[in-house]
Amino acid sequence: MKYSLLFILSIFIFSCSFNKEVKSSGELALQGKWEEDTVKNKLQLVSYQQHFLTFTCDSFYLQLHSYSTINLQGGKCYDAKDWLEFAKGYYKMAKDTLKMEGNFVNEDFKYKAEGSCYRTGKYIENFILTQQNDSTVILKSLQTGLSHQLLLKQKLTCNN
Repeated sequence: MKYSLLFILSIFIFSCSFNKEVKSSGELALQGKWEEDTVKNKLQLVSYQQHFLTFTCDSFYLQLHSYSTINLQGGKCYDAKDWLEFAKGYYKMAKDTLKMEGNFVNEDFKYKAEGSCYRTGKYIENFILTQQNDSTVILKSLQTGLSHQLLLKQKLTCNN
């Protein structure tokens, strides 16, 4: 009895395994490298960001080129009139909303330590897709209300 219970218990323990993480193929229309060539009304804005996005499968890689006429964040890192920030993570579409969740990273898209210049930690942003065709996407930020017109620079395909 003791051995049969041990045998049955070992079957349950050794028959289970973790599933491999399955990568989604993402949104076919977004696959590629996108750039925001111009920012609407940028001369009237105190600060703004220019987006450079790469979508591969269900992942995104973001380069934010930030501009500010005054130091709104405080600290010596923001004394420059412009700076670059990087983020990477996963995205998904929910109807007309592009949901992006990831982390701020270094220029090589690897871990960025707390206390580094500019933002660290989580990057979470939601955009409404207000217009989309083969070569242009217009995203409206739900945080800032600003629209970003992205132009397709290179089409990519997801190879899962």
